[in-house]
Amino acid sequence: MNKHLHVIAEGPSEMAFVNGKLKQHLNNHNIKTTPHCFGCAMQHGGFAKEKGFENAKQDIHKFIKETFPGKENCFTTMYDLYALPDDFPELDKAINIPDVYEKVDFLEEKFATAINDTRFIPHIQLHELETIIFADPKVLLVHYKEDIHKKAIDKLINIVEEKNGNPELINDGIETCPTSRITNEINRFGKRKRAVWEVISENINIDIVRKKCKHFNDWLTILELLGR
Repeated sequence: MNKHLHVIAEGPSEMAFVNGKLKQHLNNHNIKTTPHCFGCAMQHGGFAKEKGFENAKQDIHKFIKETFPGKENCFTTMYDLYALPDDFPELDKAINIPDVYEKVDFLEEKFATAINDTRFIPHIQLHELETIIFADPKVLLVHYKEDIHKKAIDKLINIVEEKNGNPELINDGIETCPTSRITNEINRFGKRKRAVWEVISENINIDIVRKKCKHFNDWLTILELLGR
């Protein structure tokens, strides 16, 4: 039985990424992949401002239990660690965990417990989708082709080098999160993320991303096993 993976995406950028190289990659592992987004156009970070997690949980429960109840269906998420809603399970405890990998594993465990379905594979990105760009910033040249952007992209490469080559350590500060860092160098990026992702998603090198991003690689490895 071939698996059908449903990716519950935070917003349009994640939808574009799933429809790009991620879908192609998982298809090679006999996995059909479809992205979905619940009200993302009107919500910050994929969550409503009030009772953000509770509302999302209800949407996910209905989606899993009623829309796709069959065993051939599996589910995962693409939500950012950055700006999780205050009502996310045990977020107050997670804040005090200094190691980002321990923190995100803790939160994903609580996410899985809240959804309570063996077909559900929670994934919270460190720290945003834009972390993936920092795995290979030159992918932006597919969209930003003017020579003036080459120096900006060199600066983005330097940011990763300052983190010992690990894009997942670029943090979740308002001014220092991946999106803000890119926007600081390419001022059109923040307002044009969706358009950029629709272009670069077809050109991202998944092998480079998983080599540099441990948490992303762990998630992708679990997804690949669904096709066996």
